[in-house]
Amino acid sequence: MRIFWVQIEDDRKYTSSFFEDIKFLHEGSDESDEIIIRYKAVNNFGSYEIKLSNKKSVWQYKKYKDDLAPFENPPSADIFIYSGHAIALYLVEQYHIKEFIPLIKKINPKLIIFDCCYMGCLKTVQYMYGLADYLICCSTTSPNFGFVGRNMLKNLRMKRLESACKNIIDDFIERNEQAGSLNYRTNGLLVDLKADKKIMDAADEVQTYFEENKNKFVKIEKTSYKYGVWIDSVVGQMGNKKELKESLEKLVLYYSQNTPLKEYLDGEKINIGLSLIEE
Repeated sequence: MRIFWVQIEDDRKYTSSFFEDIKFLHEGSDESDEIIIRYKAVNNFGSYEIKLSNKKSVWQYKKYKDDLAPFENPPSADIFIYSGHAIALYLVEQYHIKEFIPLIKKINPKLIIFDCCYMGCLKTVQYMYGLADYLICCSTTSPNFGFVGRNMLKNLRMKRLESACKNIIDDFIERNEQAGSLNYRTNGLLVDLKADKKIMDAADEVQTYFEENKNKFVKIEKTSYKYGVWIDSVVGQMGNKKELKESLEKLVLYYSQNTPLKEYLDGEKINIGLSLIEE
């Protein structure tokens, strides 16, 4: 299995959680695994590649002179991971999600994981549609206890990728239930990026209505979050169209949320958001 992982940070040092994630992947790898990590620090700190060829290997580590190296000449891979800061549509608040489309096309993964905050919005799904089979993401905050965990590679060796993805989300939620004072309101979504065109037509209809009527949603409190609103709120404003809601529910193959988010929503479930961030 080959994983291509892009990590971008907006400070001048590696975060401890990033090294912990690498450790988890390394511990779970076997001789058939190859993990290629492209790291970029925004403040002219440089770009690096770390390659873990197998569990017994010494890290292969090199610094790139070209600061855009994380986005150039990627190998094909089974899994594409992005981690770092994000706010719906923007990675590290400066790279628009659509800038990653050529990179992901070259990689041709089966699974895309956005291990970062607020990427579970409908516009992100529209941009990623057709680039992989599945997308794992959060429509809320994604704390340091992210999707990249100790059991991730073990899960990915399962025969059915969809089942593996569900386990990755469950592990993510479980770790954040045990996080104590570091706990955040968080969720995990498994999105079908090969969904029927009728489902994506419904997504387009909701997204278009939202963009034309954003002023209606800015002050929504109960179902709002920092950078957007939930699909149910928009469909409600459209007259609670049953067929739209049913279609969009099919887009999300699996959903789970931790206790703080359940308590905040009084037990309600939410899924994909719609971004209030201007493109």
